[in-house]
Amino acid sequence: MLDPAGRKYFFQFDLKRGFMMDISIYLAGSIKKGDNDTKKTSYWTAAEEKKIVDCFGADYSVNILNPATFGIKRSDSFGNFGGDMYLVHESDFIFVDARDKKGIGIGAEMAAAKYYHLPVVCLCAYDSYYKKRFLPNVYGEDLHNWIHPFIVGLSDYIADTIEDAVKWMKKHLESPKPIKGLSIIDESITYFVETQLNGR
Repeated sequence: MLDPAGRKYFFQFDLKRGFMMDISIYLAGSIKKGDNDTKKTSYWTAAEEKKIVDCFGADYSVNILNPATFGIKRSDSFGNFGGDMYLVHESDFIFVDARDKKGIGIGAEMAAAKYYHLPVVCLCAYDSYYKKRFLPNVYGEDLHNWIHPFIVGLSDYIADTIEDAVKWMKKHLESPKPIKGLSIIDESITYFVETQLNGR
């Protein structure tokens, strides 16, 4: 089966479970940087990985690609970058942990997903770091129902919960719809010029 971008989804057969769709999900998020990393941030946990698999159910064989547990040599920075990009490339979905403040990596991974024309799903509920019901006086504007611009621009779906995210992914697999590609960058520029810049 092909999605609108021409990506192939494969099936495998299990004697107990029968035919299952074989998919890979890349988990983008924070990676704990040694014993001295005391930041209060969320990390993808083993329990959450299991929850993702369980939410898909018996019709899917889910391969979780988590760079935090993949065994990438961290002392080789360029190889580390290549390892993360390899895992993105090998994925069918990018699932982003945007529950709290993250580093530069997740933005790059989201953009790489658009380069490879992969669906990006963000876990980003209201009143988390990147999604607020109200932000007062941001450069003179009071913002209502604000979502971080890069989350809006690069996400194909923004989920409140893991269950919500998996439901969207399953729906996409069953009936694929067009997703954002790299053209979203030029589209956003055109939108800005037409709606804001030309009116100055």
